[in-house]
Amino acid sequence: MNKLKSVNSGNNKIKKYYIFFFLIITLLIVYVQITSHEFVWDDDVHITENAYDLNNDDSSILKYWRLDPRLLYSPVTYTFWNLLKRFSIMLSGGIEPLYLHIFSIILHLFNVLLIYKIILRIFHSRTSAFWGCLLFGLHPLQVEAVAWASAQRTLLMTFFGLLSILNFLKFSQFERKKTFFYFLSLGFFFLSNFAKPAAVVIPFIIFIILYNTKYPNFRRSIILLVPFILISLIQVIISLSLGDPVLNEVKPLWSRLFIISDTINFYLLKLLFPFKLSSYYGRTPTVIMNTSWFYLSSLIPFSILSLLIIFRKKLRYPIMGFSIFIIGILPVSGLITFEGQNWNTVADRYIYLPMLGFGILFAYLYKKYHFKFKFILFSGICLFWGMWSGLKQVPVWQNDYTLWSHTASCYSDELIPHNRIAVWFYHHQNYKKAIGEFNKAIEINPLHFQSLYGRALALTGAGRFPEAIEDYNMVINTDPDDTTALYNRALLHIRTGSYEKALADLTNVIKLNSNDAEALYNRAAVLYQLGKYNDAYADLLEYRKLGKEVPVEFLNNIKLRLKELNY
Repeated sequence: MNKLKSVNSGNNKIKKYYIFFFLIITLLIVYVQITSHEFVWDDDVHITENAYDLNNDDSSILKYWRLDPRLLYSPVTYTFWNLLKRFSIMLSGGIEPLYLHIFSIILHLFNVLLIYKIILRIFHSRTSAFWGCLLFGLHPLQVEAVAWASAQRTLLMTFFGLLSILNFLKFSQFERKKTFFYFLSLGFFFLSNFAKPAAVVIPFIIFIILYNTKYPNFRRSIILLVPFILISLIQVIISLSLGDPVLNEVKPLWSRLFIISDTINFYLLKLLFPFKLSSYYGRTPTVIMNTSWFYLSSLIPFSILSLLIIFRKKLRYPIMGFSIFIIGILPVSGLITFEGQNWNTVADRYIYLPMLGFGILFAYLYKKYHFKFKFILFSGICLFWGMWSGLKQVPVWQNDYTLWSHTASCYSDELIPHNRIAVWFYHHQNYKKAIGEFNKAIEINPLHFQSLYGRALALTGAGRFPEAIEDYNMVINTDPDDTTALYNRALLHIRTGSYEKALADLTNVIKLNSNDAEALYNRAAVLYQLGKYNDAYADLLEYRKLGKEVPVEFLNNIKLRLKELNY
């Protein structure tokens, strides 16, 4: 009997290892492509040139735990990024995206295996756990979180969050080492919470799993979730202390339930039909509220919720999965205002952790229907479709051009993708194509300042100075105090020999900012060209007072002219 038990145990271990091997190979086939990808989008702002590293001489990683209102407070993530950058510099002499992408793949693999462990504890079925974690790992909605280096904070948050959930489930089940698992869970939750603030939902996910699986010592376990809530409150207080971001999309409280409904519908639709997945959807609260289906959209999630409540005794696990999904997206659903909603109320990376709920739901369906041929066929199709969709979606994130070209092909009437493509062309000195894309963006919004600025720079690069001046005129007519536009227009006036116009613009810049050294120097050069040597000399003295070194030849020329005029 003991011998038989030992043999069965060995067979189970082999089966488990086969499952892990298949998962790893399958995921690597899809995601190994990102090792050749570049940094894209705002990777410079978040990773390569973040404010912590650029504006702080302190080399200690403790600096990432200081508050900076310009950045999302996620010190754990910034610490990992710093270590990865040091590792990259040590091996390659510079910050290479390769090492961050490899780390993202590793994190995703670990997250999939942790999902497997969690679902296994819920259903006690390895095949069910396998299908559940496969959905989590292969669904194309997950590509953004894995392929975009800046979304690594989501992967880290999920990694530590899943470890927290798993260890709390062990604490609730095991009689031995209960204290060890509890504090391990609490520690991992702390790391998750400070990897990304959205981790505040983790205690509620734990509650949902415990409640629906009827774990032993449920009430005592819930009381012991209080420290988790306190850590979440600390993160909330810290986020509030950093000051409110500039929010253009704050909507009345009554409307936010409808915005949440639209968000839920969007993710459900993309889950079932993951077409036109994009880095940008343009679904701000204002856009959503102006649609004809805004109020009707609430019927779908409320109908689903009503059916689950009515049949709650039979649909315990679907309720668990749907509830985890809802709780997971709440911080970025529109209920609470957040800076990202100026750009998008929805994003693929927002659903990375909430996908745990759909993994549980798929595992439940497999456990219930796995003997039926139709479900086996359906599962096989899902596996093939997941790999195929992922293989198609991952290359989208190769570089900024592929990313925003794909977005523009999906949503051609959106301004942002055309603007981003134009910026990419500009940086690659393809000014003709940059101007063409900026034109498309300006057609959508003639007063989009970023596109006007960009087109002016591209026109300058192409040598079309009068047209560039016209773009700056449009900006300055709207905002006469825009020093950047005034300064750039002044430089163009200098190039075209319009020194009086350049002098007027530079004088306005200095009136608005008397410490603008470059404006002072260029005004001195213009005054020199106009023969106003005394005024030019005065500007150079002011320029020197600002700690700048005046070119000796320029200064000597002015002194010579003044001497000739007997000054």
